[in-house]
Amino acid sequence: MLRKNARAQSTTEACALLSPARLDLIICDEASISGEVVLLRYGGRLVAGEDTSAALSLPPLPIYTRETLGAARFFMTVILRGQEHLTYPLAYPEPDGEFFGYDTVRVPEWYPPGTERGVKELVTTATRMARALLALEAGRYCGSKGGSVAAYREAIGGEWGDLLADLYVNGKLRWGYSIPTPPDERRLLRDLCARMLAFEHHFLARYHTYLLELLRAGDAAEQAHARATLTLIHFPGAEPPAAP
Repeated sequence: MLRKNARAQSTTEACALLSPARLDLIICDEASISGEVVLLRYGGRLVAGEDTSAALSLPPLPIYTRETLGAARFFMTVILRGQEHLTYPLAYPEPDGEFFGYDTVRVPEWYPPGTERGVKELVTTATRMARALLALEAGRYCGSKGGSVAAYREAIGGEWGDLLADLYVNGKLRWGYSIPTPPDERRLLRDLCARMLAFEHHFLARYHTYLLELLRAGDAAEQAHARATLTLIHFPGAEPPAAP
């Protein structure tokens, strides 16, 4: 397994020199695939051998929902803002920036060497939020970025479905996560970034309702999880009740 991981890493670095689209490679076997099973089931594509993905067990929906919400919170906090905690309502990562700080590169490994600005963090966070809301509001599992966007528009829709589609189609497919050069495309990106903050507020409002419901009616483990999460997201005037 160590040799395979080393080969995957070297392949990733070699591909990064040839293409502006970063290749993400994860090596695992069926015994260690639990964290990626939903992605494999709903976003995987067989390239060789026997397809055994249908036989893999999905995590229970409540656990999947909790994990995807937590992952989205992590991306909003650490990947978009470089912080450890959030306070509602949020501010833009960089209010005075051309793209409000949503173009900050915080994971250089996601880009070709030397990239100074990009939007993979933005697109990835938005699609993580979509995946979490799909689980929370529609009871649906989803894997890839594109699959999450399509499923959100189908199951939930509305203005956030349109925003997600615009971010994905332009940010990933048209621009390859890079910052566009033409002025009209830069204006489009700025407009998308301006709309992102309201989507984050929508997400956090739904997340807050979910956490309060766990505190009210969840079991002991769920209540502990809700209290722990509410130490990471501060909602002024809405302090959680103390543990019994």
